[in-house]
Amino acid sequence: MTNEGVTLVLGDRRFQVERSWYKLPGSLKLRYVSGVAVATDGQVYVCQRSDSPVVTFDEDGSFVASFGTGVVRDAHAISTDHDGHLLVVDRDGHCVVAFDSRGKEVFRLSERNVPHWQTPFNHPTDVAQASNGDFYMSDG
Repeated sequence: MTNEGVTLVLGDRRFQVERSWYKLPGSLKLRYVSGVAVATDGQVYVCQRSDSPVVTFDEDGSFVASFGTGVVRDAHAISTDHDGHLLVVDRDGHCVVAFDSRGKEVFRLSERNVPHWQTPFNHPTDVAQASNGDFYMSDG
């Protein structure tokens, strides 16, 4: 059963499930999706635990780009910061990688593939930025 046409209700709000909203080029697939972020320009960023960890769509669902292969090991969550960077939580890489909208790495929080036992960056699971610029993280 697909959930196409199903309406979800949350209080007074109604949401329509549209599984076929996006369009992908030939060989690219979305698998093991673990997070979605929408930028202020309407671009939709999907992170997934497979090749092409970040896949970008425009607001109509047309494929724009994919990136992060070889940089992100296990995409667990995605969000944006105040500067418009994409923050991708690399759970098994023990870091957060910030990308610009074109997929270029801008900065990294913590060292890649270096777990910190019983301290931050031991399987991080999510990240958010406060209004003062501080980053808050949850760790696994």
